[in-house]
Amino acid sequence: MPKAILFDYGGTLVTSVGTDIMPYVIEGAKHAHAYLQQKRPDAPNFNTFYQAAANALQSAYMAVMGSQRELRAREVIDELLADVDVFLSDDEFAEFTREWYKPFREKTVRRDGAKECLKTLKGSGLKLGIISNTIWPPQLLDEELKRLEIRDYFDCVIASSGFGSKKPYPAIFEKALSELGVEAGETFFVGDSLKEDVAGAGMLGMKTILLDWKHEEVPGITPDAKIESLSELTGAVEKLQG
Repeated sequence: MPKAILFDYGGTLVTSVGTDIMPYVIEGAKHAHAYLQQKRPDAPNFNTFYQAAANALQSAYMAVMGSQRELRAREVIDELLADVDVFLSDDEFAEFTREWYKPFREKTVRRDGAKECLKTLKGSGLKLGIISNTIWPPQLLDEELKRLEIRDYFDCVIASSGFGSKKPYPAIFEKALSELGVEAGETFFVGDSLKEDVAGAGMLGMKTILLDWKHEEVPGITPDAKIESLSELTGAVEKLQG
């Protein structure tokens, strides 16, 4: 029996906006800009604001491209606000970020069977954790887990935006193992990405379970088990431990 199970978040425990995110980025920018104009009536118009946002995003992306560092919304927004010469208090900054995230939140729903599966696993005495690659602040991930009524099942939640490094690099997996107080060989990882989840966790010696809704194949990367839905997870765990 494993001592712990780590989960990916987006695409695994929840479904969200998918791969075409630009409509949601633009819609979020409109929400954020409306909030900014409410707080700072002299803020620039939307076209100027959005061009500054695009420039800041490109700059931040180029800074982390090819590295294990995660792109962070905080850095993008800091540069954007500096460019348009607007200062926000910490509370205003947090609310501005929430406004930008709003379209993503509205499309994020708990995957079928997720809560029931987590309840069963937690009830069996396992430690549970999340490792999520996300540009959004860790506080937003925590808020989402509470909104979706699954936060209490997890002993650790690690967002790459807060930790700094992302999957599949080993540091973020090692951080989760340390927080849970377990070894890689005592841990299973459940995710929906062969490159980020299966390769990264498997490289450290964890058993890996792929939620195979994408039906993807990557040469040289093979999970220990595949499932089509989270309702199959407890059965897959039992088979792997046997």
